Amino acid sequence: MNETIVDLRENLKVLDDASKNAFVGRGFTEGYDPSVFCEVMQNNKTEQRIIYVPCANRIRWFRTDYPEGMVIPDAPTFVGRRVVVTAKVYLTRADFVEGRVAAMNSCTRDITNEDTYIVDATVTRAQSRALRDLGYDLPRDAHEIPGWTP
Repeated sequence: MNETIVDLRENLKVLDDASKNAFVGRGFTEGYDPSVFCEVMQNNKTEQRIIYVPCANRIRWFRTDYPEGMVIPDAPTFVGRRVVVTAKVYLTRADFVEGRVAAMNSCTRDITNEDTYIVDATVTRAQSRALRDLGYDLPRDAHEIPGWTP
């Protein structure tokens, strides 16, 4: 089993059994629990906690199923005061060579003077959306353990 998966399983015990069961059958590779890729974020003002799968974990999850798979963003395009990035997902290197895209999605953001990492954020969001389109996301009925503190 992939070392990353084992490490994440030890560190990310955030879902209850019902939520973990919602993941059954979602991965294409047998023998691991996809809920290990989830994280919890807490809003300090409202104390509301949400479960999500960060982009880096979506990529790890995808590469667990498709070790030769690739998530490739196109070069950013600037249109006026907006930046646009499209990300494409290929399941194998052969798919990349032959131009068979498994999923593709894009992200557009306004360029502001305050955000020096706007291009990076746009690339990350485009990759995350493309992987979400392949099913690398939370099940709709996932919820956290009551009383669990992130």
